[in-house]
Amino acid sequence: MEYTLVASKSDNASLTLYNALLDLDNFTPTGDNYHGTPIYVYQNVSLVLAEMKGIFLNDLDEFFAPQSYVFLSKHRSESGLPTLTAHFTGNFSDDVLYGGNPREIAWTDPMLLKAYFTRLWSQREKLSKYDIILEATHHGPTSLRRPCLFVEIGSKEQEWEDNETADLVARVLLAAISDQSPVEKVGIGIGGPHYSRKFTDLVLSDGLSLAGYIPKHSLVYADDSIIAQALEKSVEKIEYAFVDWKGLGSEKQRIIELLEKHDLQIQRI
Repeated sequence: MEYTLVASKSDNASLTLYNALLDLDNFTPTGDNYHGTPIYVYQNVSLVLAEMKGIFLNDLDEFFAPQSYVFLSKHRSESGLPTLTAHFTGNFSDDVLYGGNPREIAWTDPMLLKAYFTRLWSQREKLSKYDIILEATHHGPTSLRRPCLFVEIGSKEQEWEDNETADLVARVLLAAISDQSPVEKVGIGIGGPHYSRKFTDLVLSDGLSLAGYIPKHSLVYADDSIIAQALEKSVEKIEYAFVDWKGLGSEKQRIIELLEKHDLQIQRI
């Protein structure tokens, strides 16, 4: 299975990660290019540098056909806290300010998410200044025919240009791609905050992973179409809904009925 790592010239954290990968001296040019920039390869991993931000890259399928795309990206937050995060992509509402199509969920690769995050977590002593936490599904791209996973360093310029951390993240990512274990239970996450410690702990648990999650503030948009897309667009079969029971708010009854309609086994967390 092949993987395509996508960096952006307009994102300084992305460039830091891109250079960290090249500095490993594993990647060699293929002789092909993506809109004029060379494509590199190492084993089953290709590496490409785009002009635009990753959230707006909708033409990658014309050049690549990987198991998954991994977008190297900066993370920005109001808190400004040093953060390492990852998430799948999709728009629950009609808002497409940050790329993708309205009310469209991208493909997901739960096994890759688990492999990356468990290895990142294993390095937490070396990354002690960073909060390592999952982020809810959001923004584009949404229409690619392969899963889209964002791997991010945040949340300020000091972290975006942290070469030592980028080197470690690069090594973790390549190790995760090369060594993945089957997942016994895969589910969609429902409820709770945009940054979820509960869903982070779930992905770190043996045998469990997520095909993304819909946070409390987006539950108003969750309907048959959104749930159906989440179930259809996972490379692994989804049989569970992992529900942050205290994080459903006023949408609780409707959401539970919706999940039951789709024959999902509901597991409270």
